[in-house]
Amino acid sequence: MIEHPQPNAHGRGAAGDEIARSRFAGDVSLTFAGQAATYALAFASTIALARLLGPTGRGTVAVALTLTLTLVQVGSLGLITSCTYFVARGQSTPRSAAALALWLSLTLGVGLGCALIAFDEIAPNVVRVERTTLAIVAVGFPGILYMLLLQAIALGRGRTGVYSAAGVYRAGAAVAVLLVWEAVAGLSVRSAVAISIGAWWLAAALTLAHLRIPGWWRPRFDVVLVSEMLRYGLRVYGGTVLGFLLVRLDLLLVNGYLGSREAGVYSVTAAIAEAMLLIPLVVGLNLLPRVARGVGPAMSASAFRATAIVLGGACIAVAATAAPMVKILFGAEFSDAAELLQLLAPGILALGLATVLSHHFAGEGYPLRVVTVSAVALVINVALTLALLGPLGVRGAAIASSISYVLFLVMQVRLFLPRIEGYQMLIPRWCDVTDLVRLARGRGSDDAAPA
Repeated sequence: MIEHPQPNAHGRGAAGDEIARSRFAGDVSLTFAGQAATYALAFASTIALARLLGPTGRGTVAVALTLTLTLVQVGSLGLITSCTYFVARGQSTPRSAAALALWLSLTLGVGLGCALIAFDEIAPNVVRVERTTLAIVAVGFPGILYMLLLQAIALGRGRTGVYSAAGVYRAGAAVAVLLVWEAVAGLSVRSAVAISIGAWWLAAALTLAHLRIPGWWRPRFDVVLVSEMLRYGLRVYGGTVLGFLLVRLDLLLVNGYLGSREAGVYSVTAAIAEAMLLIPLVVGLNLLPRVARGVGPAMSASAFRATAIVLGGACIAVAATAAPMVKILFGAEFSDAAELLQLLAPGILALGLATVLSHHFAGEGYPLRVVTVSAVALVINVALTLALLGPLGVRGAAIASSISYVLFLVMQVRLFLPRIEGYQMLIPRWCDVTDLVRLARGRGSDDAAPA
């Protein structure tokens, strides 16, 4: 995982590179611990909902929450990533960013809620979620946006512990309240959505308390800062939204064409895939602010190779044990999810590696060609999913996703190659394996200076 030191364009030299990589590995480990806890809790919530509500109920809840997060990504205009980028580069103080975050959360959040209700009035058969549940979702938009923006501020400041804690608070509160509510009053689709939405609000409050930013309660519209963030954000926006839709849209298509039960089965596959994608997500989250500060592409290539080793092994293990794992965790009603997971495994690996490169590009300012690549991959995914859902059913969605994710990775690699000394820098080496073993033992590289 740790690139062998060479002098770089920024003049740090071998020792500086080694220290930077040692610190990067440390931050990745810390973030991974927090994110692993978050996903473990979220996965426990998925299991609880699947067993308590069955495939149809689980499918409805998954569609409602996926719709919520999709609209947040679409409506955020790239400002979440902008927040990390500008704070990391010192172009925005945490106080200015926090004041702007509150203003954006209130205005954009309310706007998204109104847009969702209006869309359901116009096309009620598209969403297929009852009105009261949609109203609960609409109330959640400001809280979700605020938490994501606060996490972006923490990441930009290098406070990976606060970033990770926010996710643990949200997932932990959700699973705890879900179980208590089931014991006391009995869980329904409506109450499950309300509890999941409320957990975002609680996590936002706790994250704000950790950041201790003065003046956060004074929402202020900084015209200059917003205009600069939008210039960057709109470049990132296309890629991040398209990338998000690339992962989430297939669940909505399955629900629209095949119904809630099939969506419930597919959502279990998606939940396992999302847990596996934690590995490249953590790597990418720590990579983005470093690239924004001027770290060269060698670190990104090193991170790519390490991710290929770890995520590749995880995909093989999960595909081999999919059938018993799904049956034990979710029950016999979800047994079809095992085959879907095996079909999706190649796509999970490809998407994970593409995620690392996407975060590198975001740190560079997100070139327009990267946005184009994301758009092409999304079009391919939607077209293949629509073509295969009819003859193959829900299996078609998994096959379409794997194909489109692999093509997405190929296109991303082609864009990244001019930044490095050939494709060989992306092929895992034996030294990467030994570095990962040392890292797992808590020792780091033999030559690494302490962080």
